Amino acid sequence: RSQGLSLMLPHLSSLRNAARALRLEAEVRMADGDVRGAVECMRATTGFSAHVRTDDILISSLVSAAIASMNDKTIGQLMGRGGMDAAMASELAVALEALRGPDPLRIAEAIRSEAEMSG
Repeated sequence: RSQGLSLMLPHLSSLRNAARALRLEAEVRMADGDVRGAVECMRATTGFSAHVRTDDILISSLVSAAIASMNDKTIGQLMGRGGMDAAMASELAVALEALRGPDPLRIAEAIRSEAEMSG
């Protein structure tokens, strides 16, 4: 943060790429009938989205949103296929709780933080 608007954030690209890889892994697991494995991938991806938003930098919140959107689509596919038992659904719901609330991506806090950085 001390670098202000010239702050480099290379971890965002890595996390977004890892989320893409997990999405593909989840799709493969779904195709193979491994619902448990697909749920685990979606839980991990949800964790990425929740983690990235804590930077309190707007681009981090936007990357969090992109990861969450990817995740939502894959969860929709998983739900449409069926085969998820109550325990797996509950585990996924618990992971998704991290992204609930009035500002789940912390966009307001990121805007405040960037305003402070720019003086």
